[in-house]
Amino acid sequence: MSELWAQRTRYLLLILLFAFLYLVSGRLGLLLQAYKGVTPIWPPAGLAVMWLWWFGLRSWPGIVIGVAVLAYTVGIPPAAAIPSLIGNTIEPVLSVFLLLHFKFDDSFTRLRNVLLFVAIAALLSPIVSATIGAISFCSVGITTWNQCHILWLTWWLGNAIGVIVIAPLVLMWRKRPHNTSSFRTAELLLLATFLVATSWLVFGGGTMLWTVPLPLAYLLFPFVIWGSVRFSQHGATLCTVIISILAVGGGLEGYGPFVLNEGLIAFILEVSFIGVVSLIGLVLAAVFTERQLAEEQSQAYLIELEQSNRELRDLAFISSHQLQEPLRKIEIFSERLYRRYTDAMGSDGKKDIDRLQRSVNQMQALVHDLLTYSRITTTPLQFTSINMRVLVEDVVAELNDYVQRVNGQVQIGELPTIEADRSQMKQLIHHLLVNGLKFHREGQRPLVKIEGQYVANQEICEITVADNGIGFDEKYLNKIFTIFQRLHQQDDYEGNGTGLTICRKITERHNGHIQARSTPGQGTKFIVTLSVEKGEPVLSTPT
Repeated sequence: MSELWAQRTRYLLLILLFAFLYLVSGRLGLLLQAYKGVTPIWPPAGLAVMWLWWFGLRSWPGIVIGVAVLAYTVGIPPAAAIPSLIGNTIEPVLSVFLLLHFKFDDSFTRLRNVLLFVAIAALLSPIVSATIGAISFCSVGITTWNQCHILWLTWWLGNAIGVIVIAPLVLMWRKRPHNTSSFRTAELLLLATFLVATSWLVFGGGTMLWTVPLPLAYLLFPFVIWGSVRFSQHGATLCTVIISILAVGGGLEGYGPFVLNEGLIAFILEVSFIGVVSLIGLVLAAVFTERQLAEEQSQAYLIELEQSNRELRDLAFISSHQLQEPLRKIEIFSERLYRRYTDAMGSDGKKDIDRLQRSVNQMQALVHDLLTYSRITTTPLQFTSINMRVLVEDVVAELNDYVQRVNGQVQIGELPTIEADRSQMKQLIHHLLVNGLKFHREGQRPLVKIEGQYVANQEICEITVADNGIGFDEKYLNKIFTIFQRLHQQDDYEGNGTGLTICRKITERHNGHIQARSTPGQGTKFIVTLSVEKGEPVLSTPT
């Protein structure tokens, strides 16, 4: 029972505090009174939305009490005060209900949340209280019906500006800014100082600059941009409140560029300017914050992906090393079995041993290729100046036995000198030449031509490797560069499907790319594009 009474007491105190704050903010707002009881800027509207958002919709009685006391102190007749009370209560309740329904986030870090808040709380909901209030005031004779549209506009605009200025200010500054370093604090104070000085020049009476027929109010927007970009929502709301105080204060004293208009129009223009400043600040802050969050999230994903790739590379490297030893043992013992028990095992046994040894050799080649691929992705690149013709000649010399075995021919054309990793360039050329010699047509001598050049006026070079082999259908372009993917049976052409994958990885590590052009039965051309340092092309002399 005591706990229940404690809860009720806290609730009652909360309602009374809300009503008191509503009354005080309402009295401050009435200092700008344009009609009896109506003001072009209404701070209680923003306070009510903020309070109900924090403490829940059950706090609505505080609005009723605050509006009733405020109407009584102003002297508004009950016939107008009661509808006004209903409208001013429905407005924030409707705002918070819709914001909760659409899952509004009060951090204002997303553009969606800013636009949602403005559309619901500042534009839509004030229509309710403005409509009810304007009709009730005209009905009791506080103002005439021919002025009803101006009264409605004033009411709606005042509530809208009160919401868009007050609510974000309180919602944001209840949270500490993320970066509170001494440098950032000094920058924020400098921004506030410059903004106060500029706002005073625009809206203050001392300089009389506002009498000049120039759009001086635009001088404030660079500071709004500064605050929104550098300090996100905290900076945007701070700039808005500074401009609002000085603009409204200057307007009350008859100063500022907007007072050059007459009466109510001057107030409407002034508070509209405040609303635009607040909206621009919130939108800019949300856009830049959203972009920053996206960049941070992208960076986190990249770090996570890199870590995952590193773990996979380490796993492949370790697993390949661990597989080598048992494979060697299988190879040794299978050879021993073959030598010792050749006569006993018969022809079927010999065939089984042969299959076992071929499988072991294939597995060893696969492990070797995995280790090669792992080293390519992990070994730091050592960039040196490479004469590609000399390098290709070295690779052809190393492949001499293989070239003779397939009765092939390699023609070397012009090749540039580039900046690259020598070891990986040798592997790249090795795999491309072997690929061209291996996939040859039956009855035709394999021929591979390799040449390259700098592309004019660009910091890239192209190296082409063309053969007269069997070719392939270009619908398999993606497949041929995928590890362990083959277009032919292994019995037809040896290999594990890793060579072109290694080529692609090497070109990617050198900020380049590799592509292929092919027609079945007419050969294949591989085009390697590599980034190089800017300079005059150095071409080898063709032979």
